[in-house]
Amino acid sequence: MLGASVLDDESEPAPPPKDVGLCRVTAALLYNLVLSFLQNGLTAIIVPQELSNFAPDKAALFTGILIGAGALINATSPIVGYFVDRAGRRPLLMFGAALVSGGVTLFIIGATSRSLPIYFTAYLVTQIGTVIMLTVFNAMVADLSASMPNKAGRISGIYGFYGLVGSMFSYVAAGILFPVSKKNHTVHFTISLLW
Repeated sequence: MLGASVLDDESEPAPPPKDVGLCRVTAALLYNLVLSFLQNGLTAIIVPQELSNFAPDKAALFTGILIGAGALINATSPIVGYFVDRAGRRPLLMFGAALVSGGVTLFIIGATSRSLPIYFTAYLVTQIGTVIMLTVFNAMVADLSASMPNKAGRISGIYGFYGLVGSMFSYVAAGILFPVSKKNHTVHFTISLLW
């Protein structure tokens, strides 16, 4: 019902960007790569390992709760899409980027201070920021596809490819960094923050 009400809204949407320039598209592609780097290595490798360092006897429970909460946050993307259409791309992109940067900073603080509440907060803030940013990026790709209808498949394919490259790089980087810093993955977070 919620999805239908969001899709059937008859109110006036924000006008689409008049010119979807190459810089915007390139930024969306690169941020997709960076977010994939952050999220996939984080969720698959680093979060379970870090939580086993925090609470060895409850690591599986905490990992399940945290990743489950992240999945619920991801389920809000249709609602976020509604706001992206109403408020425009830029304000929500900036807000999402601020949340991701703040979340990654909290990860560094939580990992170095060994604080489980800070670590949980960091993951949830990063997830919220990521959902906002990815929804904006998907809208930007749709804008570009609408302005170049004969290349819509190619544009979507390139966007997906950048996400895949970010994911693969993240798994490799997390795998390499894991033995180097078994007790602390601040290097992975720092790389994500600097990107």
